[in-house]
Amino acid sequence: MRLGKRWTRFAPMSLVIAGALLTAGTAYADQPPVTADIAAGSNLFHNGKPGVSPCQSCHGPHGMGIDAMQTPRNQNLGYAYTVKQLVNFRSGARQDLTLGVMGVFAKQMTDQDIRNVAAYLNTIPDDWKDLSDLDALKAGGTAVGVAYKGMEIVRYGKPSRGITACQTCHQYDGRGAGPIYPRIAEQKYVYLVNMLHHWRAKERTNDPLGQMRAVASHLTDDDIINVATFLSHARITAIGDTYIPPNDSVLANVDVKR
Repeated sequence: MRLGKRWTRFAPMSLVIAGALLTAGTAYADQPPVTADIAAGSNLFHNGKPGVSPCQSCHGPHGMGIDAMQTPRNQNLGYAYTVKQLVNFRSGARQDLTLGVMGVFAKQMTDQDIRNVAAYLNTIPDDWKDLSDLDALKAGGTAVGVAYKGMEIVRYGKPSRGITACQTCHQYDGRGAGPIYPRIAEQKYVYLVNMLHHWRAKERTNDPLGQMRAVASHLTDDDIINVATFLSHARITAIGDTYIPPNDSVLANVDVKR
């Protein structure tokens, strides 16, 4: 794939993820085509390999995450984003602040493994819904926020407090803007809360240009649970706006074996 004029609108942000895109398999004229094998990715996700436990053990059989384990949804977040996270876990640029195992597993994954599982996760039909059960979480003692207050921040931000609207980068109600910004709509509630706390505390640091750390630094505890409450059930389409963004421009140019 050649990076044409369309890519320039992401500059200079594109420089931040250049390494991830190379591992994702962005090919140039003097390089062989980039490939990803969905069947192999599915096998790794469901069955694992020596040194790598099945991904579904923690993320669920459809990659929708498990609140009880504090693990995230990892399907249909964006191919390049998925690759970047696995590469960052492998290099140590991102630490697993949930179960502490992702770095161990990622170090046992080849570049091709990463491409394969990322392609599989981002070609799963997006019709399997296993969203956070907010009532059950609340009944179990987990603090749950107020959805409409979270919606205000997601859509409009709080400019007077230095909070940029989430959709500025993640698009409408968090439906994602690949290849850089992942889908955060319908992400698991507990994971969203935990990650926003980690961004705010600067414990997670692999965000492009420090954007998430900057925004999260202005969020209160109430803001965090309100945003997470809204996003955990946010629809990626609306009446009069049924556009669903393509996965991202990178996966569209990968030679995918199905």
